[in-house]
Amino acid sequence: MNKQRPEDFMFLIHPHMKEDEETFKESDFRRMEERIQMAEEMIETWKGEMVDRAKKQDCQFLKAAFNELNDLSELVDELYAEWIHMDETSPDESVSMGKKQNRSAH
Repeated sequence: MNKQRPEDFMFLIHPHMKEDEETFKESDFRRMEERIQMAEEMIETWKGEMVDRAKKQDCQFLKAAFNELNDLSELVDELYAEWIHMDETSPDESVSMGKKQNRSAH
């Protein structure tokens, strides 16, 4: 199992967004969606590893993995919040509506 920690995934948060930026391109939405998907995939990986270790009764790992999973879940929440902010500031209604449809699928 890869020994990355949630802080290693901070790159998932939109890396070049500026606080004062008011508009975003459609490609920004795609990149944010990709980052959210990557974080969610990492959560699934941790869950699978936790099940494997539980079968082996590796309690120390399970405790650490549970903490990692919680941290990754918080990161996904932050990414969704940023995505919603992008949606609210997007001047392109078609991008905004498409994102809302994708978000509701999660």
